Amino acid sequence: LGHYPINTTITQPSSSSTITTTTSRRLTPGARTKITHWLYSIIDHFGLQRETVALSLSYADRFLSRNADHPVAKQCRRNVASFQLLGLACLFLGVKTLDVASSCSPSSAATGKSRSATTPATATG
Repeated sequence: LGHYPINTTITQPSSSSTITTTTSRRLTPGARTKITHWLYSIIDHFGLQRETVALSLSYADRFLSRNADHPVAKQCRRNVASFQLLGLACLFLGVKTLDVASSCSPSSAATGKSRSATTPATATG
């Protein structure tokens, strides 16, 4: 997941559409839809359960609705980059919740996506 930094243009692996995430870009329903598709492309890339994205967005929505006055929640509602980061954090929680027994363990995912010479043995300590 380290290949998707915030404040850059993100190209979905399965399509040519992009999400430009600058701090001045407001969160719109269209941007939320693109981020949702981007989260699905990450899940599909790793062969995880697609239900994970629904759970992740549920976590994000609950955070935003229960913490309406929290500065982080306000920031996530104001711009795409913050919502994208929230979505990615919630995706991590969703993967931990639903895909624990998945064949794509965090160590094998880190090994496959790492630019360094990490092996499963060194990734898990």
